[in-house]
Amino acid sequence: ASAPPVGNSGDRARAARAGSVCPWPGHPPGTQLTSTSSQQAADSTVDRRSSRLILAALAVAGSLVAVHQTTVTPLLPDLARHFDTSLTAVSWVFTAPLLTGAVATPLLSRLGDMYGKRPLIQRPLSLLRTGSVVCAFPPSRGVLSAGRALQGVSVALFPLAIGLIREVLPPDRVMNGIGVVSATMGVGGTLGMIITGLVTAVTDGFRPVFWVAIILSVTALTLIARWVPSGGARHGGKP
Repeated sequence: ASAPPVGNSGDRARAARAGSVCPWPGHPPGTQLTSTSSQQAADSTVDRRSSRLILAALAVAGSLVAVHQTTVTPLLPDLARHFDTSLTAVSWVFTAPLLTGAVATPLLSRLGDMYGKRPLIQRPLSLLRTGSVVCAFPPSRGVLSAGRALQGVSVALFPLAIGLIREVLPPDRVMNGIGVVSATMGVGGTLGMIITGLVTAVTDGFRPVFWVAIILSVTALTLIARWVPSGGARHGGKP
């Protein structure tokens, strides 16, 4: 049966709630209107194969960030001897990235909401690469600490990666994706000390450890650029 004639806007709205007509003029009866944000969210999701590639790229990047947090821990005694300083003084090599990471994480997370997650994931990884180059050729302990501070900005990758997963992965894979990226913090931290032990066992000095970090950061940047989409919600606003 056809929909009954609807008079004023109040009658039209009540009829729309009953499911007989669309509340807006110009649309045929029974038209379903979808909000723009919901439609954009639906359009931004990816298929299952792409979601696996996205998750793999983010997991590699997250593991790399976690690796760099622990690579210097076994090196602290060697660094103290190399720079002829105390173990307390050289411990800034470990503390500096913790401080910059604490500052950068909320700032870059907010910028990621405004301008998109992928660009804000790539920039911390680029700083991680730059910091690794600085750490591989440090003329002094202060320069080494500065390089480590640059590396610490990459900690902001974790909330950005989780936000990207929520935006682009299919709903039934979101929790799995968040779990995988979260697990890389523990796995990468363990791998960092193992990598340091293996590298220092076959090389001389601490510099080769950071050469490995350079290679890994370039690999992570390549995977992010190739497999992670640039889409996702951009909410705008001010920092």
